[in-house]
Amino acid sequence: MRRDPALNNVFIRYIAQALQQEGAFLLPLRLFIGIGWFRAGLEKWLNPGWHDGSSLASFLNAHVQNGLIEFSGYQQWVQTIFEPHSFYLGFIIMVSQLLIGIAIMTGTFTNLALLGGLVMNINFILVGEVNPSAFYVMIQVVLLISNIGAIMGLDQFLSRGISCCFIVAKPSSQKTLSLLEKSFMVLAMITSVAAAIAVVPSIKSYDPSSVHDPAMISLVLSLFSAAFFLITFLRSELSLMPQLNGMSTMKPHSLEFSQSNLSLKMSSVDLSPYATRSTLTGQTLSRSTHAEHSR
Repeated sequence: MRRDPALNNVFIRYIAQALQQEGAFLLPLRLFIGIGWFRAGLEKWLNPGWHDGSSLASFLNAHVQNGLIEFSGYQQWVQTIFEPHSFYLGFIIMVSQLLIGIAIMTGTFTNLALLGGLVMNINFILVGEVNPSAFYVMIQVVLLISNIGAIMGLDQFLSRGISCCFIVAKPSSQKTLSLLEKSFMVLAMITSVAAAIAVVPSIKSYDPSSVHDPAMISLVLSLFSAAFFLITFLRSELSLMPQLNGMSTMKPHSLEFSQSNLSLKMSSVDLSPYATRSTLTGQTLSRSTHAEHSR
């Protein structure tokens, strides 16, 4: 069966245009995170303990008994909400990891999937599982900033009908944010800074060896998240500056151009009275000569 060369050319042209976009070099990283989430969900799906909630209940109970949860308020949350509902929560985690993996790999609702992954990773850190959740958080934040789902992903087409940047990744030509999105960015930045300040009293040590301290990791991630929201907000604002600069520079040039044209036109016209009279006289003679010939 012979392939249509036109289809091959279209596919090659699509790949070439996608690889030329900003952030295309992060495509392997997007696949890495997507495969990681899908693998984690598939592993839980094949484990019968996750279907009845017993695996999640023993996991949470072990972290509570061993004192791995640094924040007392979160530990009460685990004991009063998570453990009694481990059956439903285990199913939600299992299915969510599968869907997040598929969404990130295919670039479908990528930003929503990345935000869902961030929520799970942050909860894993709070419960005492720092690795590899801390690294996943950093990678997913980078993928959010770069809008990687719009490159060789279905978000490239979904973004035409869905404008919310928290659901789909936007192409590089759609960097502007709505007023609601900008307000959310500012609020999220303030909340991240407040969270960073709140976890400072729980930090045990500021030594370089304190990389496994959940409070220290939470401080770093909160500050990193604040920087993420600030960068996203500024990128939207700065994307309008070239247009404003183009409008501001266009007016002086157009005015200068019109003035130069006017000066050229004025210089090409001789306004002396003798030239005007000679021109009128020449026109009269040419008309009279034409009339005599026509007779």
